[in-house]
Amino acid sequence: MEAINLSQARNLLLAAKSKAIIAREINDATMLKEAQNSAVITMGRLFISSPFLAEIIVKSFGARGDI
Repeated sequence: MEAINLSQARNLLLAAKSKAIIAREINDATMLKEAQNSAVITMGRLFISSPFLAEIIVKSFGARGDI
């Protein structure tokens, strides 16, 4: 798994969030699972780069329940 910077992680997480929102609207479980997997992979890559930033993002998304 390769490292990414915060800007790349932000863009990937926003894309995953958008995909998840669309999946929920059209009730597509497969698409929702893909969005969730994308978010998990992105967080793994960010954690390799910067564990502290990854923790902040997890708390931020978790507090709002976005993904």
